[in-house]
Amino acid sequence: MSPRSSKQFEEIRQASQRKILDAALKLFAEKGYHATSISQIATEAGVAKGLIPHYFKTKEGLVQAVIEDAVAHGDALFEKMMKQPTAKGKLRFVIEEAFSMIVEEHEYNKLLASLSLKIDQFPKMREVVMGKYEGMPQLFLPLLQEAGIPNPEEELLLLGVILDGVGIQHIVLGDAMPIEKIKDYLLKKYDLEQVEIKH
Repeated sequence: MSPRSSKQFEEIRQASQRKILDAALKLFAEKGYHATSISQIATEAGVAKGLIPHYFKTKEGLVQAVIEDAVAHGDALFEKMMKQPTAKGKLRFVIEEAFSMIVEEHEYNKLLASLSLKIDQFPKMREVVMGKYEGMPQLFLPLLQEAGIPNPEEELLLLGVILDGVGIQHIVLGDAMPIEKIKDYLLKKYDLEQVEIKH
C-alpha cells in the first residue's frame, strides 16, 4: 500500500473538519451552546476528542466557524442571485432560497435563534453578523428600486422582519405553520408569481 499523498491528507482533514462542524451545529441547536461539551461533539462526530483542538482552538472558535460556514453559504447564494437576468428574478430567487433554507436548515436556524439572544457573549460573531446586516441595504435597496417596488426602504425592512419571523415561527411550530402560503403571499405582493429563475 503506497503512502498517502498530500492531497489525500487534505481531503481527510477537510472531511474531519466537516464532521466536527456538522456535529457541533446539531448539538448546539439541540442542547444549546453552554450545555454542549467538546467531548459530546467529538462523540457525535465520531472523532477523538484530542483531534478537535487541531482544527478549533476553543468552543467559541467552533461556534464562530459554524457561523462563518453559514456566511460563506450565504455569499455563494448571493453570487447565484446576481446571475439572475432581471431585478424581479433576483428578488424571487432571494425569497425562494430564504424559504427553502427555513424549511431545510432547521438545526442551523435553531442555533442562530438561540445565539442571537446571547449575541453579546460572542463579540466576534456579533461583528460578523452586524457587518452583514449593515451591508444589506446597499445590496438589496437598489434591487427593490430596479424591480419597481413602491417604498423600497420600508419594504426592505419589512421583508427582513417577515423572513426572520417566519424562521422563528417555523422553529416553534414546524410543519403546522403554513409556510407555503406565506411564501405565495410574498410572491404575489411583489408581482413575482410569473417570474422565472435560473437554478
